[in-house]
Amino acid sequence: ISMYARELIVDYGVKKLIRVGTAGSLNEDVHVRELVLAQAAATNSNIIRNDWPQYDFPQIASFDLLDKAYHIAKEHGMTTHVGNVLSSDVFY
Repeated sequence: ISMYARELIVDYGVKKLIRVGTAGSLNEDVHVRELVLAQAAATNSNIIRNDWPQYDFPQIASFDLLDKAYHIAKEHGMTTHVGNVLSSDVFY
């Protein structure tokens, strides 16, 4: 967990975090400035294995939160894609 997320949770009592950022896509149907909502996020990083070396699993979004985000985006006319994503730390 990042120090920023930890601060929000511990110091400010935040219950739900939404990560907003930039991404690239291998899907030709996803274009610049379109919204991608991740229903699950896998990684090629070994960070999960530091705490749980026996597991290799994606992080799953809260369905209720994902559903709310999807409907709000649609109400605002945003082109929105929902699916699984892969996160990597090799870009930083």
